[in-house]
Amino acid sequence: ELVEMDTDISSLLKTGEYAETVQKILDVVKKSARGVDFVILGLENQQHVHYGMPLRILLGDAFGYLKEYQEMARKKYLRPQFLELGLTVGQGQPRILANLKKYGPQTQRKLSDLCHLDVTTMSRTLDRMEAAGLLAREDNPSCRRSYLICLTPLGEEKARRVQEIFLRYEELLRDSLTEEECGALCGALQKITDRLLSEAARQEEQQSSISSVPSARRPPRP
Repeated sequence: ELVEMDTDISSLLKTGEYAETVQKILDVVKKSARGVDFVILGLENQQHVHYGMPLRILLGDAFGYLKEYQEMARKKYLRPQFLELGLTVGQGQPRILANLKKYGPQTQRKLSDLCHLDVTTMSRTLDRMEAAGLLAREDNPSCRRSYLICLTPLGEEKARRVQEIFLRYEELLRDSLTEEECGALCGALQKITDRLLSEAARQEEQQSSISSVPSARRPPRP
């Protein structure tokens, strides 16, 4: 079974005092895991022969490895601090606490979108966090068929400490970059965000136009 992965492998290349942000987005990236075998497939669609494609593929692989290394370094920094708080790492618990602290009580669907977690994973994680006394479900006054997920006093304290950990992590990242590098990185991220929002709006408009077309009816038989 193939599972979708993030196609954006953009990165900041730095050599000595020179730094440049390179934007790289693959067309398709999927992963498959069978026991101990783990495979990642990346595809790029081409309409014409491109003799520079081997170099582009190698560059994409390099960016992919760099992104993986950065993710491992991030987890190595954050994991011990979250474990010290008694949180289960790998299930989105810190993100859930941080978003509830920032945005207040949310429905499960909205919280899933904020934390970028699928509904099934979110449901299991919320059950565990509720059993641990971090969360509570309250009636939703605007919809009787759903509940609002809110923080308990214990959850509020944990969420405050999670926010402090994330803040220290962001400060650590900013301190490792110059002002020019921060500007270049923010500019690249803004371009990616604009592209994704534009594509989402285009797909939504296309879907809306398809659903608004009346279905053809077969003419009655004579």
